Amino acid sequence: MFLIFFAGPKDTEQVSHTPTRTEDLEELRKGIIFDGIPYTFQLRFFSGDGPARQFEAGQQRGGNFSCLCGVHSKEHMNLECCFKRTPSDLEDRRAVFLKGESLVKIKQGNINPFQNLTKDELIEELECRGFDTFRLKTKARLQVKCQICCALLLHYPEKSLTESNISCYEVLPCELLHDISNVVQKT
Repeated sequence: MFLIFFAGPKDTEQVSHTPTRTEDLEELRKGIIFDGIPYTFQLRFFSGDGPARQFEAGQQRGGNFSCLCGVHSKEHMNLECCFKRTPSDLEDRRAVFLKGESLVKIKQGNINPFQNLTKDELIEELECRGFDTFRLKTKARLQVKCQICCALLLHYPEKSLTESNISCYEVLPCELLHDISNVVQKT
Protein backbone atom coordinates (compact mmCIF):
# COMPACT_ATOMS: atom_id res chain seq x y z
CA MET A 1 0.00 0.00 0.00
CA PHE A 2 1.30 3.46 -0.84
CA LEU A 3 0.29 6.68 0.90
CA ILE A 4 0.91 9.48 -1.55
CA PHE A 5 0.48 13.16 -0.92
CA PHE A 6 1.54 16.38 -2.55
CA ALA A 7 2.12 19.61 -0.69
CA GLY A 8 3.46 23.02 -1.53
CA PRO A 9 6.90 24.18 -0.44
CA LYS A 10 5.79 26.19 2.60
CA ASP A 11 6.08 24.55 6.02
CA THR A 12 2.42 25.18 6.77
CA GLU A 13 1.47 23.40 3.53
CA GLN A 14 3.82 20.51 4.27
CA VAL A 15 2.40 19.96 7.74
CA SER A 16 -1.26 20.54 6.80
CA HIS A 17 -1.75 16.85 5.95
CA THR A 18 -0.09 15.53 9.13
CA PRO A 19 -3.16 15.09 11.37
CA THR A 20 -4.93 13.09 8.66
CA ARG A 21 -1.84 10.96 7.97
CA THR A 22 -1.44 10.29 11.70
CA GLU A 23 -5.08 9.22 12.08
CA ASP A 24 -4.81 6.99 9.00
CA LEU A 25 -1.67 5.32 10.32
CA GLU A 26 -3.30 4.61 13.67
CA GLU A 27 -6.30 3.07 11.87
CA LEU A 28 -3.99 0.94 9.72
CA ARG A 29 -2.45 -0.53 12.88
CA LYS A 30 -5.79 -2.23 13.56
CA GLY A 31 -5.48 -4.14 10.29
CA ILE A 32 -8.19 -5.66 8.14
CA ILE A 33 -9.50 -9.12 7.38
CA PHE A 34 -9.96 -9.96 3.71
CA ASP A 35 -11.18 -13.41 2.62
CA GLY A 36 -10.58 -14.65 6.16
CA ILE A 37 -6.91 -13.56 6.11
CA PRO A 38 -5.81 -10.88 8.59
CA TYR A 39 -3.60 -8.13 7.17
CA THR A 40 -1.67 -5.55 9.15
CA PHE A 41 0.09 -2.50 7.75
CA GLN A 42 3.22 -0.62 8.69
CA LEU A 43 4.59 2.54 7.18
CA ARG A 44 8.12 1.72 6.06
CA PHE A 45 9.73 4.70 4.36
CA PHE A 46 9.40 8.21 3.04
CA SER A 47 10.66 9.25 -0.36
CA GLY A 48 10.98 12.78 -1.64
CA ASP A 49 13.45 15.46 -2.63
CA GLY A 50 16.01 16.94 -0.22
CA PRO A 51 13.90 19.65 1.46
CA ALA A 52 10.93 17.30 1.84
CA ARG A 53 13.13 14.60 3.43
CA GLN A 54 14.69 17.15 5.77
CA PHE A 55 11.28 18.43 6.84
CA GLU A 56 9.90 14.91 7.31
CA ALA A 57 12.84 13.89 9.51
CA GLY A 58 12.95 17.14 11.51
CA GLN A 59 16.37 18.04 10.11
CA GLN A 60 17.63 21.58 9.49
CA ARG A 61 16.86 22.54 5.92
CA GLY A 62 19.50 24.28 3.87
CA GLY A 63 22.67 25.67 5.38
CA ASN A 64 25.87 23.76 5.99
CA PHE A 65 24.29 20.77 7.78
CA SER A 66 21.24 19.98 5.67
CA CYS A 67 22.05 16.31 5.05
CA LEU A 68 20.37 13.75 7.31
CA CYS A 69 23.77 12.22 8.02
CA GLY A 70 24.79 15.35 9.96
CA VAL A 71 28.02 15.92 8.03
CA HIS A 72 29.05 19.46 7.06
CA SER A 73 28.28 20.12 3.38
CA LYS A 74 31.98 20.65 2.57
CA GLU A 75 32.66 17.08 3.74
CA HIS A 76 30.07 15.34 1.54
CA MET A 77 32.72 14.23 -0.94
CA ASN A 78 34.68 12.64 1.94
CA LEU A 79 33.03 9.22 1.90
CA GLU A 80 35.00 8.00 4.90
CA CYS A 81 33.60 10.86 6.98
CA CYS A 82 30.06 10.16 5.79
CA PHE A 83 30.23 6.38 6.34
CA LYS A 84 31.65 6.74 9.85
CA ARG A 85 28.62 8.74 10.95
CA THR A 86 25.61 7.02 12.39
CA PRO A 87 22.56 9.09 11.50
CA SER A 88 19.96 9.63 14.20
CA ASP A 89 16.86 7.54 13.81
CA LEU A 90 13.42 9.02 14.43
CA GLU A 91 13.20 7.73 18.01
CA ASP A 92 16.58 9.31 18.87
CA ARG A 93 15.39 12.61 17.38
CA ARG A 94 12.09 12.42 19.28
CA ALA A 95 13.79 11.66 22.60
CA VAL A 96 16.21 14.59 22.23
CA PHE A 97 13.43 16.90 21.10
CA LEU A 98 11.23 16.11 24.12
CA LYS A 99 13.99 17.27 26.50
CA GLY A 100 14.09 20.81 25.10
CA GLU A 101 12.04 23.91 25.77
CA SER A 102 10.89 24.06 22.15
CA LEU A 103 8.18 21.48 22.86
CA VAL A 104 6.01 24.27 24.31
CA LYS A 105 6.36 26.28 21.08
CA ILE A 106 5.44 23.24 18.97
CA LYS A 107 2.31 22.68 21.06
CA GLN A 108 1.38 26.33 20.46
CA GLY A 109 1.53 25.70 16.70
CA ASN A 110 5.03 27.04 15.92
CA ILE A 111 6.46 24.39 13.59
CA ASN A 112 9.80 26.25 13.34
CA PRO A 113 10.70 26.92 16.98
CA PHE A 114 14.40 27.53 16.23
CA GLN A 115 13.91 30.06 13.48
CA ASN A 116 15.34 33.46 14.42
CA LEU A 117 16.84 32.31 17.74
CA THR A 118 20.00 34.05 18.89
CA LYS A 119 23.17 32.13 19.61
CA ASP A 120 22.51 32.40 23.37
CA GLU A 121 18.97 31.07 22.94
CA LEU A 122 20.28 28.12 20.91
CA ILE A 123 22.83 27.36 23.64
CA GLU A 124 20.06 27.45 26.26
CA GLU A 125 17.88 25.07 24.21
CA LEU A 126 20.74 22.61 23.67
CA GLU A 127 21.80 22.66 27.30
CA CYS A 128 18.19 21.83 28.29
CA ARG A 129 18.58 18.78 26.05
CA GLY A 130 21.82 17.76 27.78
CA PHE A 131 24.28 18.81 25.04
CA ASP A 132 27.71 20.15 25.93
CA THR A 133 27.89 23.34 23.86
CA PHE A 134 31.43 24.36 24.80
CA ARG A 135 33.00 23.19 21.51
CA LEU A 136 30.12 24.37 19.34
CA LYS A 137 31.58 27.81 18.64
CA THR A 138 29.42 29.05 15.76
CA LYS A 139 25.70 29.56 15.42
CA ALA A 140 25.69 27.13 12.45
CA ARG A 141 27.20 24.37 14.61
CA LEU A 142 24.60 25.03 17.29
CA GLN A 143 21.73 25.00 14.80
CA VAL A 144 22.63 21.56 13.45
CA LYS A 145 22.01 20.09 16.91
CA CYS A 146 18.60 21.79 17.21
CA GLN A 147 16.26 19.34 15.58
CA ILE A 148 12.53 19.05 15.77
CA CYS A 149 10.76 15.72 15.84
CA CYS A 150 9.67 14.16 12.57
CA ALA A 151 6.73 15.74 10.78
CA LEU A 152 4.37 12.87 11.65
CA LEU A 153 4.86 13.62 15.36
CA LEU A 154 4.54 17.41 15.23
CA HIS A 155 0.92 17.37 16.41
CA TYR A 156 1.40 14.55 18.94
CA PRO A 157 5.09 14.64 19.98
CA GLU A 158 4.61 12.72 23.23
CA LYS A 159 3.25 9.66 21.41
CA SER A 160 5.81 6.94 20.89
CA LEU A 161 6.66 5.70 17.42
CA THR A 162 4.83 2.47 18.21
CA GLU A 163 1.67 4.31 19.31
CA SER A 164 1.81 6.32 16.09
CA ASN A 165 2.36 3.14 14.04
CA ILE A 166 5.65 4.43 12.62
CA SER A 167 8.12 2.26 14.56
CA CYS A 168 9.49 0.88 11.27
CA TYR A 169 9.34 4.23 9.46
CA GLU A 170 12.52 5.46 7.82
CA VAL A 171 13.27 8.73 6.09
CA LEU A 172 15.83 7.78 3.48
CA PRO A 173 18.95 9.98 3.48
CA CYS A 174 18.86 10.19 -0.30
CA GLU A 175 16.37 9.79 -3.11
CA LEU A 176 18.32 7.87 -5.68
CA LEU A 177 16.38 8.75 -8.81
CA HIS A 178 16.30 12.44 -7.90
CA ASP A 179 19.83 12.82 -6.50
CA ILE A 180 21.65 10.70 -9.07
CA SER A 181 19.81 12.26 -12.00
CA ASN A 182 21.07 15.67 -10.89
CA VAL A 183 24.64 14.35 -10.76
CA VAL A 184 24.30 12.79 -14.23
CA GLN A 185 22.87 16.02 -15.67
CA LYS A 186 25.85 18.01 -14.37
CA THR A 187 28.46 15.72 -15.97
